[in-house]
Formats: sequence, C-alpha cells, structure tokens
Amino acid sequence: MVHTVKGITLTPEERRQAGYDREKASAHVCSVTLPNGVSCKVSYTRTSARLHAFAFGDPIHRTQYAYEAIPDGIPGIETKAAELAEVLFRQAQQQEQKEMRQKVPGSRAAYRGDGGLQISARLAEQLAGRYAPCVRCASGTLIRIGGTYGVPDGALKEIEGGRHSAIRLVNGQRLVVGICNRAAQRWEEPTFLSVPRFEQATPTLGVSAPVCEAEDPEDDGEEPGPPGNQEGDPICEGETCNE
Repeated sequence: MVHTVKGITLTPEERRQAGYDREKASAHVCSVTLPNGVSCKVSYTRTSARLHAFAFGDPIHRTQYAYEAIPDGIPGIETKAAELAEVLFRQAQQQEQKEMRQKVPGSRAAYRGDGGLQISARLAEQLAGRYAPCVRCASGTLIRIGGTYGVPDGALKEIEGGRHSAIRLVNGQRLVVGICNRAAQRWEEPTFLSVPRFEQATPTLGVSAPVCEAEDPEDDGEEPGPPGNQEGDPICEGETCNE
C-alpha cells in the first residue's frame, strides 16, 4: 500500500493504489457455475468487515458464512462465492448419497415420481447409495448395465473406458451415471454429480440397449460381493447386464 502524508491531494492513480477508491458492497447478487455445469444464484450480505453471508439458491439451498476479510470489492465477493460453491456442492453430494441409503426417504431423497422399474427391497438395501453406469430411457427410467461403486468416479471411468460402447442406443436412450435409491427401490440420476452426460451420436452395430419396459435385469437373486471389495470392483459379480 502507498503511504501518504496527511493533507496531500492524491492523483486518481495514487488513490487507487492506496485503496481509497476500492468498491465496498454491503449486498450483492451473482451467479456461480456448479461442478455439474448448473448455474446457481447467490445473494451476498456483509454484516461487518469479517462477517459475510452467502445465500445459495437452487439446487444448493443453503446459507454459508465467511468469517474473514474479503478484499477487492465485488470481484472478491464473486471469487469467494465460487470457492464456497465448490465446497457446498461436495457436501450436498455426500448428503444426497447418505439420504439414498435411508429406508424412509429424506427431504431431498423423496420419491421422484411413481413410475420406473423397481428392484427388490433386498437388493435396494444392499446397493443403496452406490453409483453405476445406467441406460436412461426416454421415459426417464434407469436400467443398470455395469458394476456398482461407492463413488461416482468408478462408474464414470467404466463408461469412459468404452466397456459399453457396443450398446446401440435408440429412441432417446443415453448412458448416464445412476445412484440407487433404497426407499424408491430403483436407480435415479443424482442431483449432485460433477460428471458429464454421455450420448452416442451415431448408433453402432452391436447389442441393443435394455428394453425399458422389461423387468430390471439386475434383480436376479445374486448376492453382492463382500463389503471388503476394493473401490471400483463390481459388487454383484454374477449379474447379467444385457451386454
């Protein structure tokens, strides 16, 4: 910071360097982009120099406080909002996975409609909160076609690795990462998932995708593998995935 003598008139450039013209906002509204590409509105309020409230809108729905000095005026506020958005998104992802494991749906894991294929209660309990590659039908129904994972990265790598590239997607079908909802007894697309969506632009010759109206092929009575399986290994070794 430039040190000045009291009583001296400063030039515009000297005032800028000294920080006298720095914009200070007590309230501000901006938008941040979440890791999944969704835009989220943020309302900022400054209570004091070291107490700032960031109210995140849909889909975060949470107010986060920052107890620190935020420099650089509005640009600094927006930078801090983006940093908090990353943290809150990860926390929301963890909370969503926790709610998917509940026997009774929580506030955010409530039933998302009455339609869609269901799996057995036993299998839903065993796979609750796990992620897997799925085919999403035009109706919104998800059918699992691959292994299950404790984190979404495993399902993402399986899709990116080309294991399901021979599947011919038709009638609006596409590959997605799904999460098992124990209460609803079915696979759903997570709200908080920082991975891209996969589409097969040109159908390839190969096995057709699962028929959406058919019974879910994963409920074949096979017991899941032991809890000690390493992350990334399919939990249901003997299941048929219609590939």
